[in-house]
Amino acid sequence: MKKIGAIIFLSAVCAISNAQDISGTWKGSLTLGPGGCFPVYNIELNITLKGNDITGTSYHYSDITNYVKEEFDGLFNPTQHRVIVNELKVMTFHVPVDCVPCIKNFSLYHTKEGNKESLVGEMSGKMMNGSGNCPPGRIKLTRITEGKFKDIEKASE
Repeated sequence: MKKIGAIIFLSAVCAISNAQDISGTWKGSLTLGPGGCFPVYNIELNITLKGNDITGTSYHYSDITNYVKEEFDGLFNPTQHRVIVNELKVMTFHVPVDCVPCIKNFSLYHTKEGNKESLVGEMSGKMMNGSGNCPPGRIKLTRITEGKFKDIEKASE
């Protein structure tokens, strides 16, 4: 009976130690198909993971004067290493007058090789004003210690 208890305890410890925590800041690029305002955006996701639910903010920017900040939620499936991000609303933006922010959905795959973690996948979305679909795109992010967007926000105020 003690052996069974020890096996169950060790199994639980191994499961907990293998749990992936994707909380934190992720930075990379979002490359859009034809029709977007900018062909490539810088992007940061600030992710908070609770259970399998994620929440956070996304920052898309080409430079200090062109940016969009959005709120998102989604799901993380640690078994399949899948991350689904659904932007909910635009919180603030500053873009050229002929550009319309996009409310995006990301389907991402989480990988870890040594100390380097990545989120890579596809993007789809709808225009904020409801005028149509956004061009599809590819996204690639790596985990970073601290985001840079707060500097852009301060510089644009």
